[in-house]
Amino acid sequence: FWKEMFKDVPILDLPTDHRRKSEPDFNGAIHKFSLDSHTTAELKALASDSGTTLYALLLASFNTLLARYSGQDNIVVGTPTAARFNPETAPLIGMFVNTLPVKTSPEREKTFRAYLGEVFDTMLEMEANKEYPLDAIAHQAGTTREAGRNPFFDVLFVLQNMDKPKLNATGIKENCSLLYDGTAKFDLNLTVEESDGRLDAFIEYRQYLFEPETIQRMAKHWRAIIADLIVNPDKKLKDLTLLDSKEEHQLLFEYNHTESQWPSNKTVSTLFEEQVDLTPANIAVEFGEERLAYSELDAKANNLAAKLRSDGVKPDSIVGIFLDRGVEMIVAALAVLKSGGAYLPVIPDYPPDRIDYIFDDSGANIVISTAKLAERLKFDGKIHDVESPETFSGDGARLPNA
Repeated sequence: FWKEMFKDVPILDLPTDHRRKSEPDFNGAIHKFSLDSHTTAELKALASDSGTTLYALLLASFNTLLARYSGQDNIVVGTPTAARFNPETAPLIGMFVNTLPVKTSPEREKTFRAYLGEVFDTMLEMEANKEYPLDAIAHQAGTTREAGRNPFFDVLFVLQNMDKPKLNATGIKENCSLLYDGTAKFDLNLTVEESDGRLDAFIEYRQYLFEPETIQRMAKHWRAIIADLIVNPDKKLKDLTLLDSKEEHQLLFEYNHTESQWPSNKTVSTLFEEQVDLTPANIAVEFGEERLAYSELDAKANNLAAKLRSDGVKPDSIVGIFLDRGVEMIVAALAVLKSGGAYLPVIPDYPPDRIDYIFDDSGANIVISTAKLAERLKFDGKIHDVESPETFSGDGARLPNA
C-alpha cells in the first residue's frame, strides 16, 4: 500500500523567506489564532453533510492552501496517529504515536467537496495500514533523505479533539496553558484543538525559514479559504479565495494606484538627460560586477545613437535588440530612444524560426547584438556589435531631439 502510494512523489516545496540550510536549524516560534464557535459549528455541519469528518475537512482545507502556495498538485503532509493497537498497551505510559505521510492531489479543477471525499477515502485506507512505521515506509519506498529534510514531508497537521481531564481538587482552580520549548522539528506544524466550542490553532514554524509576518498572512489565508468553502463547498479549488476584502482591495486597487503626472512635452530620453545633469556620478545601471554612472551611460548611449542616426534611424524606425541580459541591453535601448527610433527586444533563447519571423515581420533593418549572437540570425541589414570598441566610440555629445 505504502510503496504504491509514494511512487515518484516530490517533496512539498513551499516558498520561504530565507534559504534552506543543509544543516537544519531547530529554533522555532508559534503563531496562535482561533476559529470562532460559529465557524466551528458550520465546519462540523459541512463535514457531516458531506459524510466525512472535521479532521478530513480541516486537512483538505489546509492542503488547498499548501497547493496554492506551492503550485503543486501532489501534496504530502505528516499526521500523527495513535499506535496503541492492542488492548494490552492501554494502561502503559509512553509515546505510542506513529507519524504517517498523507498524500492527496488537490488539483485546481476539482471542487472542494470532491477533493474532501478523496481526502476522507485516503484517511480510511491509511487507517487500515497505519501499523507500518514511518522509517519502514521510507525504506520500502526507496526514499532518499535530503540534507536537512524529512524523507516524505516537512509539514505536519494535527487535530487534538480528545476531552481534557478535569482536575477535581477542593480549593484549586485549573487553567490549561500551552508550554512551548522554542523548537520546531518541522518547517511548519499546524495544530488545531477543540476548546469550548471553538477551534484554537497554532502554527509552529522554523524561524530561519519564515518571518512572523509570513506565517500570520498564511493563517489569514487559511481562514479566508475556510470562510469561502463553508459558503461554496462546490467551488473549484482554484477559485477559493485566499484574500479578505481588505487585502483584495489593497492588491487590486491600492498597489495599482500608480498614476503619476509626467511632463507631456518631454521624451523619456530628455527626462533621463535631466537626471544625468542632476547626478552625473551616481550609479545608473548595475549588472554583476559591471557598473555605469549616469554620465557614462549617457555618453555611451549618445555615441551609439549618433551611429544609428547616421544609418537613417528616425521616428517610426524599428531597431532590433538581440542581446542577453546585461548593461549593454540598457545602453542599446536608451540609444535607440535618443536616435528617435523604437527598439524591438528579442530574446536570444527563442526558437530560431520565431526569431527570424519577428525580425522579418517587424521590418527592422538594423540590429544591435554581438558577433556571436548575430550568427544565429538570417538578417541582411546592419548589425552593430556591442563588443566592438567602434560601436561606442565618439565624443559622447548629445544629439538634437529627433
